[in-house]
Amino acid sequence: AAQREGRQPTSAEIAAARTLVGLDRVKLDASAGSVTFLTDGAIVSFGAVGKGYAVDRMGQVLRAREVSHALVSAGGSSVLAIGGRDKGWSVTVRSERPERPLRLSLRDGALGTSGSGGQFVLLDGRRHGRVVDPRTGHEPRSVRAATVITSDATTADALSTAFVVAGPE
Repeated sequence: AAQREGRQPTSAEIAAARTLVGLDRVKLDASAGSVTFLTDGAIVSFGAVGKGYAVDRMGQVLRAREVSHALVSAGGSSVLAIGGRDKGWSVTVRSERPERPLRLSLRDGALGTSGSGGQFVLLDGRRHGRVVDPRTGHEPRSVRAATVITSDATTADALSTAFVVAGPE
């Protein structure tokens, strides 16, 4: 609500949201194939891996159709390279400084970027990204963005988000 209203959430709103966060709020029953929420209002969000997973699934479809050269991108922050001539596909990594993008080559691998470089809101002249540290309820400030290159986009997305939240250590 606070983002839609163009304001920072209050301390009370953050505290209330944090009561809904954590695996202790969820019960998984593998034999029944079910998920039960133990706290009213708790949800599961696949935001940290959803786009990467979708990109990987598209890659599976393309490989099943014997496509040997393709670049699948979901907004530039989740990318899968299948094949690639010479050094691979040229990929641009967005940053908070659009005048200084990082360009690299990607071949038979995936890239995931998390942080405030692509999706953000300006509040009181300050840029706020969409990654929130579940331990504090606040946006991480020590790492503004992270990019990971690995074999699949799901893992790249998960790790890039984790690196932003965990910090440089």
